[in-house]
Formats: sequence, structure tokens, C-alpha cells
Amino acid sequence: MKLAVVQLRPVVGAVGRNIDRHLALTAAAASLGAQLVIFPELSLTGYEPKLAGEFACLPSDTRLQPLQAICNASGISLGVGAPLDTGDLPCISTFLFRPVLPPLVYSKSYLHPDEVPFFQPGRGSPSLLLDEPPVELAICFELSVPQHATGAHQAGATVYVASAAKTAEGVKQASHRLSQIATELSMPTLLSNCLGLLDGAECAGGSAVWDRAGNMVAQLDDKEEGVIVLDCDSGEVATATA
Repeated sequence: MKLAVVQLRPVVGAVGRNIDRHLALTAAAASLGAQLVIFPELSLTGYEPKLAGEFACLPSDTRLQPLQAICNASGISLGVGAPLDTGDLPCISTFLFRPVLPPLVYSKSYLHPDEVPFFQPGRGSPSLLLDEPPVELAICFELSVPQHATGAHQAGATVYVASAAKTAEGVKQASHRLSQIATELSMPTLLSNCLGLLDGAECAGGSAVWDRAGNMVAQLDDKEEGVIVLDCDSGEVATATA
């Protein structure tokens, strides 16, 4: 199975424009054979906690139909970030669009303290995205919570992918942690990060892949949108921009 992580520069609140970039970057990943494509945290709306309630939506939102359509046409599964409309505080969620099947939703279970005034934690939604191979999703802060990764491993995960919106310092810390997870649990880890100014801070890209020994085998820069595709069987990686 080939898994792609995307590096994206979302425009805050510009869902239509952001969807267009999702489609272009999904096509780039598909050209490299990707079967599962993961976007950064809140990729559809941009990471703006104070505005998340205004931006909140459901996977059935008609604006998101092009994402389902590209999955149906290409056979790819696509994980995109959005604030989930709960009728109360939104959840920080990933909508997993699948070919011809209804979308799944994973909502961030472990919130950073700064997020608590604006979001509620997800409860009971599955973070195991695929069964073969078992791919576990972490949303940003969750990768720093030890029980998240160990729980994923105990549940049978063989790949761990983090969807994030991190600054340069955050990327440095996440890189150390994802290398550590890869080494301790003997499974490849991946980071999908944003670019651009979000919530008053500059997101620094640096999306990357680590092998089972914790070695970084590919990383994007801090400027360009792009994709990294990992062949989970052979360990080979490829990159592309769009």
C-alpha cells in the first residue's frame, strides 16, 4: 500500500479555494500511486480556533462533493481536516472520504490546553484509518501523548501518521517524537504539516517520513506545497509538487 502525506498552504475560511488545492495535490499523489492521502490539521478551513465554530461543517456538506468524486473516480481514500459541527463546540476532525463508501470521521481525542476554550475532544471515533495495513492517525498534539501511540500499537497499527499545523519549533519537537515512536514501536511514521500564517503563527512545513529504525528518509521544505508517498511494503519514498 502506498500512503501519501500532503503539505498544504490553506487560506483561512476559503473552503472552495482550499478544496481546489486538495484536488490538485491529491492528483499529484495519485500520479505516484498513492492509495491513501492525508492532509494537515484543519486543512479545509485553516487552523483558526476562534473562527472554528463559524467554519464547522459535516462530511455531507455539498461543498465537499468534489472530494468524494475524486475518490470515486481514482479509487483513492482521502483524509482532510475540518472542524466538525456538533451543535456545540466543534471537534478538530479528519473526514476520511472513501471510494463509493460513506465518509468516516475521526475527531481529536487529546486537545492542547490552548484549544479547550474553542473545541471539544472527540470520543469513541476510530483513529485506525485502514485495516490493511493498519494505519493510525494522530492529529497534531496527540502525537506528543504517549498513550496515543502505544494504544495505536496495541490495537495493531503498523503505520503512524500525524496531521498537524506546526511552527518551526513544533516541527522540531514533532520530528524528535515521531522518530522516537518509529524506533520504539518499529513502524514507519509520517508528518503532514501546513504552511503559512495560521492563528498568528507561521506554520513551517517540513512534512516528512521516518522508517522503522527512526531514520528520516524524506522531508519537504518550509516553502512549497507538495506530497511525499511512502510504499509501506518496500519502504521506498517519492515526492512531488503541484
